[in-house]
Amino acid sequence: MKHGMLQRAFAPLMPLALLCGLYSQVAAEPFDAAEGILPHRATYSYSLEQEKSEPGYLDAAGEMVTRWSDDCDGWTVEQTSRLLIERTGGVVIDFGWSMESWESKDGLQFRYFLAQSQEGHVTSRVQGRATLDAIGKGGEVEIRGDGESFTVELLPGTIFPTWHSLDVINSLKQDRQPLWHVLFDGADDENVLSGVSTFHIEERAATDDEVERFPALEGQSLHRMAFAFFPMQQDAAEPEHEMELSLAVNGVVTEFIFDFGEFAVRASLEELEPLKRAEC
Repeated sequence: MKHGMLQRAFAPLMPLALLCGLYSQVAAEPFDAAEGILPHRATYSYSLEQEKSEPGYLDAAGEMVTRWSDDCDGWTVEQTSRLLIERTGGVVIDFGWSMESWESKDGLQFRYFLAQSQEGHVTSRVQGRATLDAIGKGGEVEIRGDGESFTVELLPGTIFPTWHSLDVINSLKQDRQPLWHVLFDGADDENVLSGVSTFHIEERAATDDEVERFPALEGQSLHRMAFAFFPMQQDAAEPEHEMELSLAVNGVVTEFIFDFGEFAVRASLEELEPLKRAEC
């Protein structure tokens, strides 16, 4: 199970290579999506998606906090999460993570620190520094953790998390769907790269109740998006996991649904705090 879901030596998948021709590719030049992004801190509460979970899963609880900010030269993203899953027989699965990352605005550098935990105790720490030769080209990442250090080549076309998010938002403005990306996000030091397919499901206006709770949604449309994550070094035609979310083009997500296969969890927006924009 991959902690955080947003948080992957390989051989490209043949089924995915065949699919690539059907998808819009990542923009080769910087785009203007970042100009409309709202720096913010968001808090989400977890609950179990009963209809998408097997009978042995009874409940889910916990919270996720994300923070997105602009520091002029790059974007800083922080995320902390703790998720508790109750199963039959009184079994409770308790796992969490925290991640801090910085990504340069040219999309060529990405640094991160990831800590994973069980029952509130840190079980692993990993940090990495990734670079690309150019957008659309390859690169490499140096990963350090648990007394080990190794370097992994990044495929041509690899992008980093904020660039991925901004390209998804830009695609909504350009009616450019579906999408296919090769993503490095630092979430997994074994399955280093993910192939990510993105589909637009539907668009709706933010409701009056949503705008009253979260004024930053005023005038915003919410886009229901579906993401499927494929481990690039495994010969698998099925995704490792899937995710749906409701996304405004200002970067605010009102809801996530994380599908782990045996069970699925909903993360619902509870608090939204706009942050001051950097004076660059």
